[in-house]
Amino acid sequence: LLAEVNANSGDLNSAAKLLRENASKFAERDKYAAASLHLKLGDLFALADQWDNSVLEYKAAFSRLQIENNQLITQSDRDFAETIFEKLVRVYSDSDRPVEVKNTIEQARLLFGNDDVFPDLELIGFYREKGQTADALREVRQTRMRFPTDYGLIKLEAEILTESGKVDEGVVLLRSLIEKKDGATISKSALPYDEFMVNLVISNLYSHAKRGAQAIAAANEALTLAEGNERKQIAKVTLATAYQMSGNFKAAEDTLREILKSAPSNPFALNNLGYFLLERNENVNEAFELIKKAVDVSPGNASFLDSLGWAYFKLNDLENSEKYLRNAIRIDSTSPTIFEHLGDVLEKRGNKPEARENWKKALKLSKDHDEIARLKQKLGEKSTK
Repeated sequence: LLAEVNANSGDLNSAAKLLRENASKFAERDKYAAASLHLKLGDLFALADQWDNSVLEYKAAFSRLQIENNQLITQSDRDFAETIFEKLVRVYSDSDRPVEVKNTIEQARLLFGNDDVFPDLELIGFYREKGQTADALREVRQTRMRFPTDYGLIKLEAEILTESGKVDEGVVLLRSLIEKKDGATISKSALPYDEFMVNLVISNLYSHAKRGAQAIAAANEALTLAEGNERKQIAKVTLATAYQMSGNFKAAEDTLREILKSAPSNPFALNNLGYFLLERNENVNEAFELIKKAVDVSPGNASFLDSLGWAYFKLNDLENSEKYLRNAIRIDSTSPTIFEHLGDVLEKRGNKPEARENWKKALKLSKDHDEIARLKQKLGEKSTK
């Protein structure tokens, strides 16, 4: 926390000194604590776009794990190594170094072995982030051949198909999980995605593709299949999103308020209702209170922190707006929405150069055509669809 305060005040050198000295102190008695401090410093350097320094700290974190002969001894070693590889891939990707991205992924493959899906997921994620959907689709299909029982890969392929403008193919693929084969339905116990979950995912895909009627239909199907109050709430939150996307704002609001009558602390209903109101510039004070409650319930959720930062922006409290948006980015540095919001705040605070840097980051991450066009307009670039 002290290092963060130093970094936020512009004194990154003091933050680095503090974290490195304490990493050395922890090294003998707690290698994970020492590695964590290097990871934190790497994150601070990455936020400051000091890519090379960030890489050095992530590699220092790896050396603290004291992994010998490419042998992972404990699950904690594996978890830490995975986190470090993820961060290295992220910083190499952000600094446009694709060769280093792929080299890092191959290092992970060498350490984890060919029977581990992690390196494949990192490569697929890299291609998706760069907008190379054809490459991402090829990789996910090849990976599925190696891991035929990993149904999460089917969901991933459906998402990539949707990003490629082929949502109907993605839906057909997902529905294959619940179709009858040889006259018998696939055992629900054998799948992480039963018919309820499949319909939720399909609704989200249709929402992403801006196919409102189908998104609503799939969410309603999930609601019909929902057993238990928790699943019913999840289905209603998904249904509200489909209504909002399709332009039926009243139905979206009514659905979320219905959830809150029976579950007043549901953080997703609180956040989504608040954010929907903010986007329509309606009842901004109520929206702020709703989102604040969501953050109180789940303070580590980057999406909720983004909403709260945006609520402060709407209330013209730019200092708190910037604070919460920066906190959101520390948790999730892959969201174009958060970077765009932070850019808007910085522009209003008179910091146009940093605002543009954040809009550029948002543009790199965005896959939505409307969002891309809006960001290009802010950056003064011509938009092509």
